[in-house]
Amino acid sequence: LERRPRVSSVNFKGLKELSFNEVRRIITVQEGDVFDPQLLVQQAEALQDTYKSLGYINAQVDIEFPEATPGFVDLSILIRPGLATRIDKFDLKMSNDRLRIVLKSKLSSYEDDI
Repeated sequence: LERRPRVSSVNFKGLKELSFNEVRRIITVQEGDVFDPQLLVQQAEALQDTYKSLGYINAQVDIEFPEATPGFVDLSILIRPGLATRIDKFDLKMSNDRLRIVLKSKLSSYEDDI
């Protein structure tokens, strides 16, 4: 019977665009939890997707989990959002004028969004 390590601490670095509470709704791993690397990777990917949905298309979330003491890991979650991407203008060029008008109408609400 192999004992899986437990999480001894969870630290975040690079919290700027999202609040601690917003990030904790996505990264739910807590001190004392059994360390589950697959779950942590899924949650880190979800956090990265959240940043991308906010316009940080180059966002990266890295996880470090050195063994603190035998049977325990310290989690460090490094968030690097990068620069926000801003859509200034859509320029649609196509031969189907009707489709171009519909798409331009739908997309115009996103102009000047982050």
